[in-house]
Amino acid sequence: MIVSRCLPVLSTALLCATLTSIAQQPAEQTRVNPAIDETQMVTLHGNVPPIASAEFDQGALPPGTILTHMRLVLSRTPAQEKALEAFMASQQDPQSPNYHHWLTPAQFGAAFGAPSQNLNILVNWLNSRGLTVERIDSGRMGIAFSGRVADVENAFHVQIHQFNVNGQSFYSNIDEPQFPAAIAPLVAGVAHMNTIKPQPQFTRAQNARYDKNSGKFNPVPTPGVPDFTSCNGSCFLYVTPQDAATIYDTPNSTLNLNYATGPVYLGTGISIGIGGDALIQASTFWNYDHIFINQTIPANTVTTTEPCGPNTQICTGSVKIQTTGRLAIYNVDGVTMNTNSGDRDEAYIDTELSSGLAPGANVNFYTSSDLSSAIEQMLTDNRDNLFSLSFGECESQLGNSNNLLFSNWWQQAATQGISVFVSSGDSGSAGCDYNPPNGVTSGGLAVNGLASTLYNVAVGGTDYYPLVNNFNQYVSNTNASLFGSAKGYIPESTWNDSTLVNQQLAQNQINTRYPNATAGSGGISSCALPNGAGCKGYSKPSWQAAPGVPPDGVRDIPDISLLGANGYDNATWLVCTDDNAGGGNTTNCASGYIAGFGGTSTSAPASAGIFALVAQSYGGSIGLPNPNLYSIASGANASSVFHDVTVGNISVPCSLVSSPSGSCAAATSGDFLVGYNTTAGYDLATGLGSLDVINLINYWNVQNAPTATPVISPAAGNYFNTNITITDSTPGAVIYYTTDGTIPTNGSPVYAG
Repeated sequence: MIVSRCLPVLSTALLCATLTSIAQQPAEQTRVNPAIDETQMVTLHGNVPPIASAEFDQGALPPGTILTHMRLVLSRTPAQEKALEAFMASQQDPQSPNYHHWLTPAQFGAAFGAPSQNLNILVNWLNSRGLTVERIDSGRMGIAFSGRVADVENAFHVQIHQFNVNGQSFYSNIDEPQFPAAIAPLVAGVAHMNTIKPQPQFTRAQNARYDKNSGKFNPVPTPGVPDFTSCNGSCFLYVTPQDAATIYDTPNSTLNLNYATGPVYLGTGISIGIGGDALIQASTFWNYDHIFINQTIPANTVTTTEPCGPNTQICTGSVKIQTTGRLAIYNVDGVTMNTNSGDRDEAYIDTELSSGLAPGANVNFYTSSDLSSAIEQMLTDNRDNLFSLSFGECESQLGNSNNLLFSNWWQQAATQGISVFVSSGDSGSAGCDYNPPNGVTSGGLAVNGLASTLYNVAVGGTDYYPLVNNFNQYVSNTNASLFGSAKGYIPESTWNDSTLVNQQLAQNQINTRYPNATAGSGGISSCALPNGAGCKGYSKPSWQAAPGVPPDGVRDIPDISLLGANGYDNATWLVCTDDNAGGGNTTNCASGYIAGFGGTSTSAPASAGIFALVAQSYGGSIGLPNPNLYSIASGANASSVFHDVTVGNISVPCSLVSSPSGSCAAATSGDFLVGYNTTAGYDLATGLGSLDVINLINYWNVQNAPTATPVISPAAGNYFNTNITITDSTPGAVIYYTTDGTIPTNGSPVYAG
């Protein structure tokens, strides 16, 4: 549900008071002094990435180089932030008149963003320094701008240098930015004053051929080997939508081979947004849709243009390529985009797996030469119920400004009713070490800053460990019509390729066959919020309470986990891509070749697809799922909804020499980062575990139903020593009764039965 006016929706005084008092309060208009004195400057710390160190410095960036997509990141007053948190809590409270009343971007900006007068002062100041404003973010918490290196350096009193780290080239500021004191109360920092690129969180698995007639897959390359029809030494599960629906028990008899009767949910009427930075071919997505879900909508392509581009202060549209009726591609910049095959693969993984779990949902893919523009366009367009992002960058590298930028975005999304799912990462407990040299980490314990905010679901990775020795117990050799072969739920461990023995950390052994630091990520937030020259983590949200949640006072991730394996335990996801499979063929599935992928880039969009079914069952957007997830995990239905993962750990190899003191521990063979074991209940390796979707939907709706007024039978009176039953008509509610004539008030029991 999207609201368009204040008063009819806000029968409560809370939001209307918020909208008027914050958007129009005179004191708010004076946060920025229009008389800007450039001799009075303030330094904002925590905005130089640690990776931009002298040992990697390649010298100054030429002064005429044009820098784009930088952002002034704005802050709220404590009163604004308090009002926003109170309103968000009321949106998730079934007893509140604001329950599930979602804001539009304009309403959010008016209530909780910077006042327009202040924004105008900032825009004028940027222009006066030779910088060009690209857009004002819809939530009024950021201003995107571009300009020459020389002008950026002069405006913010920094130097911009070039760097090369392990073959990755980027530029970055080497000084903390300074601002005129007159605007410092509103400006929290500058984001994207570097080109350190968030990394896709996928890992490749072996490609395969498939036979349309037999419905079988055969891993390649093995020239001349026919498609297997039995598990004679070739046991391998390529997870199709039908497999995933059966394993995680979705309410759809076409895909879930074990679902016989009951309500059917396909995600119909729900839209899933995906963020990326490369263009894809709609025809490749359609191949996946047609072959593995049996969609028959023709792959016609219609291209339309909506006004949005450089030098537009408030951007409301985008270049749009619409195809298939299920997939819409929004090229936000309208320019030729990143052609890196890895970024394209990420886009195919995200669009296909989210749609595979929700075959009735629409998928909107937002792509830009800069990921931030794609995210902001998704928020501005406000057409999605859910959003999935499968990129990662560790909190300490993001710095204060970039961490705050993502936190602001996901917070705005939650108030608009958009459920955000983010990959926890693929580096185990070493969140700053993406694909390190020789598979050995050195950065210590860390987490993905895009996933560690309080306003998103962080999704970790699991593996199907029983398949190695008991494949036929869980997988059939006679595939169904849509290539499904899983018989039902397959027990899960952590996804951890770095150890030969994936049990508890003390048993870890270096994987000498394939040295790597690859595992599903998790851990504690430790470097996300402004704190002078240092850093600290996001505080523990009130909703993150369930058996096993550490009493550490900070945000823990992941929240949930799904399959993230890339084949080490004989399972991975099937994806249609544009990659070359050899022999002039591509893995676009039309040629009979497919690609295998794992990583939390697969588990995050799959989770978004699952929650599209939840959203449909509830009738629309559900906002931030976490409060309800942890509430269910704390109740009697936890074991029905969550598959608790109690096998494995997410520790990865590390260097005793170069890692932070105390972060490595000797294992059976080699050295592993002090990481996280699985335990009963919540753990920092897999969160609450994976999901049984039918039970998730059933208990989700009960959990969110407003409490009905109890009905007392017989009517109130003098019934000493007479049974009195009080029935709450809410589905799944407890029935209360008394035997002493005392009638409970509003469901507060004397005795519960």
